[in-house]
Amino acid sequence: AGGELSCSDSPIDHAWGFTPAISLWVDFADEAELQRRFDRLGEGGQVFMPLGDYGFSTRFGWVGDRFGVTWQLNLP
Repeated sequence: AGGELSCSDSPIDHAWGFTPAISLWVDFADEAELQRRFDRLGEGGQVFMPLGDYGFSTRFGWVGDRFGVTWQLNLP
């Protein structure tokens, strides 16, 4: 969708993995697409904040996928 994301890996073994302290934030223009992505990412994962109106946007949800990556999905 025209976005760019860069990641890096380290050949050194570390004593940590993914944590909810770092999340990927994605804005959506369509509520149906937001719902679809939230549902799909949550399969086998963990919901931290279900989709709802928390006062700072129209609809927001925070979900961890089955790999431990957390996603903050937003409808501005």
